[in-house]
Amino acid sequence: MGDLVGMRPEISAVVDAWWAGIFGCPVEELWRPGIHLSPHHGLGDYSGIYVLAHAATCRISAPAAVLPQLAEIPNRRPASALFTAELWREFLGGRVQVVHGPSEHFYLGSTADLPPPVEVDEVPPSALEPLRIACGEGEWGESGFPANGSAEAACTFGLWRAGTLVAAANLTPWRDRPSDIGLLTHPAHRGRGYGFALAGTVARLAVESAGIARYRALSSNTPSLRVARRLRFTGYGRNLAVRLTPGDGATPPRG
Repeated sequence: MGDLVGMRPEISAVVDAWWAGIFGCPVEELWRPGIHLSPHHGLGDYSGIYVLAHAATCRISAPAAVLPQLAEIPNRRPASALFTAELWREFLGGRVQVVHGPSEHFYLGSTADLPPPVEVDEVPPSALEPLRIACGEGEWGESGFPANGSAEAACTFGLWRAGTLVAAANLTPWRDRPSDIGLLTHPAHRGRGYGFALAGTVARLAVESAGIARYRALSSNTPSLRVARRLRFTGYGRNLAVRLTPGDGATPPRG
């Protein structure tokens, strides 16, 4: 199994069980060293490839019809090449529509080290629109807000200063509970601790209601990664999602 340093064993067990369900393997086999290919199990009919790596393990989930084209992947070294768009375009050519990631995954199972909560409000869809425009569609989508700009997240919270929405966060379902944190800070108000304060408050809500909070950020998003680490989230793997064509209308799984 994995090693969630500083977290209770029961929280580590929850995370491992969830990932084992995604890849359709026994939980005791999940982190067996090496590169492992498998057909989609927990990802249903997702029209793409999903890569997860942690420590010495890399797991790849793909549509069954694509697996023969990936037979040589486990022989590739270094394994870090699996997290480059170039490798997937080399193996699949024009079938690669877009590559999402790599992204880092973090988990938190206690509120003990979180900062004191700040006052937040639920945010109506109309109030989110200026933030979406200011940040752009790329940052908006990475933060877990729906691409069409509506407030479809399970819970959406905002931090206001002088009548301006300076940061917003969402809690979307993970394990059927609102515990997956998305965070976005207005570009004109970054570097002032607003994102950190809001993320800490929302993380507290997630842990208190669901027992665990999850946080994800692009490996290139240094400020977002810094927020997760300052809040004492435990880093636990990274992923890459490769969406394939044709007929791949599915969005990459946010897991």
